[in-house]
This record gives sequence, C-alpha cells and structure tokens, in this order.
Amino acid sequence: MHPAHLAPDERRQMDALTAACPQLAALRTHVRDFAEMMMHRQGQHLAAWTHIP
Repeated sequence: MHPAHLAPDERRQMDALTAACPQLAALRTHVRDFAEMMMHRQGQHLAAWTHIP
C-alpha cells in the first residue's frame, strides 16, 4: 500500500516501527525507491539500485 493511503494511526505505527529499527527504515526506503523506479519506468536504474548498501 502506498504510504499516502495509510490511515493516521497506521502511519504513526509505521513511523514508530521504522524509528525503532534502522534496518526496517532502510528497507522502507529501499522498497519506496524501487516502487518509484518501476512506476516511472526507469528500469535503466535497476543495476545501480541493486548495489545500494
């Protein structure tokens, strides 16, 4: 689900979880970047995306 479609309590819960867990915060960003790349059909960036630390 797109973050803009979360209910306010769901957004607060997601924010709390990602604040408490750096790995989850990194995963959230990585997934968001992938979704943006796919929505905008920027497959040429896939190789660089797979090498994000």
